[in-house]
Amino acid sequence: MVRFEELQMAIAESARKHLQILSMQVFIEQFSLERESRITLTLPDMDTLPYPLTAVVSFNYDVIQSGATIYKDNLEEREDEEDDNFIEISFSIKLPIMHGNPDLSSLTNDIQEEFPDIEAFLLEKNITGPEEDITEHELSYFYEIDMDDVEETELFDEIFSELREIMSLSHETTRRYVDRSWYEEQD
Repeated sequence: MVRFEELQMAIAESARKHLQILSMQVFIEQFSLERESRITLTLPDMDTLPYPLTAVVSFNYDVIQSGATIYKDNLEEREDEEDDNFIEISFSIKLPIMHGNPDLSSLTNDIQEEFPDIEAFLLEKNITGPEEDITEHELSYFYEIDMDDVEETELFDEIFSELREIMSLSHETTRRYVDRSWYEEQD
């Protein structure tokens, strides 16, 4: 079984080939020692654009997976258990804040057409403010990867190339909504 740190570095290396890394964080639960890795990414040159778009890639190792990476002698005994045979990598793309009620169903439809293997869903978070209400949008999907495949760098390169394409498509779609809402405010 691949150690937590090895998987984190493999993911970060592949991500860096396609996107810009903003931050990497590791969270360790105090009592169970479960670990979570969170990497925040953006499109290259995004900091020069007025419409920020970020993605958070995360995965967890539970206490059994973490222990199995430390005690490799017990690994043969645990190979039959299904819980340890895959890792779930979550992707959340945080879209820019847009005024009004943009219809982003076309974005999810476009993603479904371009990437039929991804089951992306759109989350909306309504925030009531003192002056106006704001809706935040987040596009989420995940991959379940067999633990035997996590050492294949081509797999991660393909996943992050796909993420870059999804982020580019999301950026183009949301840019049109942001531009339209900005011009409507000026009128």
